[in-house]
Amino acid sequence: MRSRQIILFLWLITYAFVAAACGGQSERAAADVVEPATATPVPAVQVNESAASQPSSTTSTAPASPEAAPVSEVEGVLFPITGDDNKYGYVDAAGTVVVEPRYDYAERFTEGRGMVRLGDKWGFVDATGHEIVPPQYEAANIFFEGLANVMLNGRWGVVDRSGNMVIPAELESPLFFKEGLAHLATLGKWYIVGSDGQPVSPQPFDWIGESFGDRAVAIVNGKFGFVDAKGTLVIPAEYEEASPFPADGEPALAPARIGEKFGYIDARGNVVIEPQFAFAMTFSEGLAAVLDSFTDLRFGYIDASGQYAFEAQFDEASDFSEGLAAVRVGEKYGYINKTGEMVIEPQFDAALRFTEGRAAVARRDNDILQYGYIDTAGQWIVEPQFDNATPFAEGLAVVARGDGAELKYGYVNTAGELVIDPQYDAAYDFVDGLAPVMLDSKMGYIDSTGQAVIPFAFHEARAFGSNGLAPVRVNNKFGYVDRSGTMVIEPQYDSAFPFQDGTARVISGSQDQYVDTTGRTVFETPGLYGTDFQDGLASVQIGNKFGYINQRGEVAIEPRFDAAGLFNEGRAFVRVGNKYGLIDATGAWLAEPQFDSALDFTGGRGGVLMGDKWGFVDQDGTLVIEPQYDGINVFGTDGYAFVMHESKWGLIDLNGQWVIEPHLDGYHYAMYGMASFSEGLTAVFENGLWGFMDASGQYVIEPQFTMAENFVGGVARVEQNGQYGLINRNGEFIWGPQPLPNTIGAQG
Repeated sequence: MRSRQIILFLWLITYAFVAAACGGQSERAAADVVEPATATPVPAVQVNESAASQPSSTTSTAPASPEAAPVSEVEGVLFPITGDDNKYGYVDAAGTVVVEPRYDYAERFTEGRGMVRLGDKWGFVDATGHEIVPPQYEAANIFFEGLANVMLNGRWGVVDRSGNMVIPAELESPLFFKEGLAHLATLGKWYIVGSDGQPVSPQPFDWIGESFGDRAVAIVNGKFGFVDAKGTLVIPAEYEEASPFPADGEPALAPARIGEKFGYIDARGNVVIEPQFAFAMTFSEGLAAVLDSFTDLRFGYIDASGQYAFEAQFDEASDFSEGLAAVRVGEKYGYINKTGEMVIEPQFDAALRFTEGRAAVARRDNDILQYGYIDTAGQWIVEPQFDNATPFAEGLAVVARGDGAELKYGYVNTAGELVIDPQYDAAYDFVDGLAPVMLDSKMGYIDSTGQAVIPFAFHEARAFGSNGLAPVRVNNKFGYVDRSGTMVIEPQYDSAFPFQDGTARVISGSQDQYVDTTGRTVFETPGLYGTDFQDGLASVQIGNKFGYINQRGEVAIEPRFDAAGLFNEGRAFVRVGNKYGLIDATGAWLAEPQFDSALDFTGGRGGVLMGDKWGFVDQDGTLVIEPQYDGINVFGTDGYAFVMHESKWGLIDLNGQWVIEPHLDGYHYAMYGMASFSEGLTAVFENGLWGFMDASGQYVIEPQFTMAENFVGGVARVEQNGQYGLINRNGEFIWGPQPLPNTIGAQG
């Protein structure tokens, strides 16, 4: 595939590669991917590949102190285990078996409740092992804010922690509550409902967005306004267009278009910055991108006063990931750091991006590519031996072995151990603990131990989206299933993609459409290609340029970019020529195209590549941490970020001070932008083994594991010598270790 083709799918490249590498996915966007797909040239920009972006709660420059979870937070938590017969049960934090393995599947505990499946019915158990809701529902979601969605006779309802049905099963789609309120879409109108399912908003709306700073964008009769948490229209719907208030609340201004020009209003609707911009985006960390004129497409950043704060040689290149990017020089691939220095010399015939400190690379043997894995120093972790390999996701990577055209797929961990033997006809990345796999021409979903949790009943299956739904194909049409395997949107589309921001992109005929969780068409795209929504916007190609559409299908940012990324915290990186710039949700420049690469804003900091080093800017675009790193990751909600210096990883705070000196080979990459320390500890990788460090940089549990996850409820899952188990904060096994199950489970 040539560079011009890859540009079309810049932020879908991971999915495209897996589809090409693993087979079985009839995906239009990936149809042109050819071997070697491991190092197809793409612009070198860091983007958010997570299923859902998480807004940061960090507003101070002083990072929160990572401390152990209080006992009250640990009480009422059980941990799922598997028995010899592939049945699921639970143990407590001491390793005592509380629920004997007898269920066909068991989810991790949330809010003191565990979701379990017996046969094809779902229920819930409490921390004593008592079934507060015996398995009886066709589908269910985990508890959040004391409530859980359940499906009965094809309709959704809500139960409380005692198992009482507090909202009758009469809804077309599940409710997702935030601070006691949820958005309900029915018959083309949007309402805000309380935990009893009754509307609290005094009027219906055409659409309601996510709330930031106690304000959410709402549309009434085609005009934009803002509602508060109760659904009261506190800023009249009188604007042609409006975008959300900043997620971090600073400054508390929102862009709004009056006539043909954008200005900014405060939380009371007062105009603070007069309408003067052709386009303006949401403020993020003190700055907003604006465009003066569509005839002179040059963006800049303004501050809260409305004043401007301020104004990229290889044959192939790929995205930067964890500080390194695969490039081709002549016929061979190597890796450069963010200064452009070739840190791993060109020697490979194919190369993938780094994830979790590892990259799959290939060498040609008798004209056949054989894949292995290297670390960030270019040292072999796994010598070339696989016929195909993919990047790591959630500690596991898909690998393939076979003879000729018939390949079987399995999974390796970051230590290079084969933990799920190659046995599937196709296999894909893990997302939130589940991965779609194919066996005997049918697809289902497995967990990280290789157990089948959703039966093999589909002709095609894709990753779950942020709302717990996944696209699946039955015969020639796509629909959507939930994590219990229930079909919630019947198969009817030619192709379908995961949900983001409450909508999903589907393809019927030659037209892209966006549907809600009931399957109702919200709108069709005005261009050729669309992406998933994030922060209320999705990029779309119109002609040979990229722009953005809003959730009503209208062009929100005119197509004028050569590549366009996903929005995060009200900002998106876009490419004009060979340089990247930053825009806000109105399309206004916050930073003119000047960077060789960039990393999303999280936690009040955005990573930028200047020359050959990475640094960070604050919400005003001010360079607060000078470019000095070879690689960076995003800041977590606790105010820390992992960065690379001279091929080693360390941890810095928001001021760029070292918290952990750079001497690590890798670290546990949790949810995008979430806290670096989980319950005061973080899993790190050094000299081939995993251990746990505290915020002082001291080992609390010495490196000894071949795999380690971060602590949750005082317990962490680890692997050692081909076995897995659960440890406490002292590093003691409370359950196991026992052999890793490599079977597909009884449902297979």
